[in-house]
Amino acid sequence: MTANRAGVVLAGGAGERFGDVEKPLAEFEGEPMLRHVVDAVAAVTDQVVVNCRDDQREAFAAALQDDDVTYAVDPEPDLGPVAGLGTALDEVSAPVVVVVACDMPAVDPGFLRYLFERLGGNDAAVPGLPDDRLQPAQAVYRTAPLREAAAESLAAGVGSLHDVVDRLQAGIVPPAEVQQVTTWRSLADVNTPADLAALLDAR
Repeated sequence: MTANRAGVVLAGGAGERFGDVEKPLAEFEGEPMLRHVVDAVAAVTDQVVVNCRDDQREAFAAALQDDDVTYAVDPEPDLGPVAGLGTALDEVSAPVVVVVACDMPAVDPGFLRYLFERLGGNDAAVPGLPDDRLQPAQAVYRTAPLREAAAESLAAGVGSLHDVVDRLQAGIVPPAEVQQVTTWRSLADVNTPADLAALLDAR
């Protein structure tokens, strides 16, 4: 079956601020954060690709159990999210892809579905946040221009997701519109154990 919509879960970061725990495997509402994100992405796509380091793959496979995912292992670890994205996109043939970081365990499948619909003729549909920032780590992209923009960003020595978005014709979803569709909790990322505790308290 040819995938029409793919999902990429970025999970290869070192997560140094999380201490000795592998951040994607930290428990959130009874399941690893990674499991929450993969399940949300799987609900709205035909294929899920999990980007990770080689030393993470076995533990991730155990956490995801029988989930039907493809693992895209970084040939060189810890080069940043755009390098991981490029590795994952090598496994994607679908024309559109949703990209979600593994540390957004409250991600809302309904909002991801909305982003696919919101893409229109743009290269990307990227949520705007209340503080005038963007959230490129939970956004929908056209695969071909995303692949090209990621390669250009890495070649330029930048390698940030925001730089990738700057290289695209991106449709920005204004914060007021985001808030009509989902909660800000669904877009929150977890960098520390304190962040995780705060997200749990925000239910």
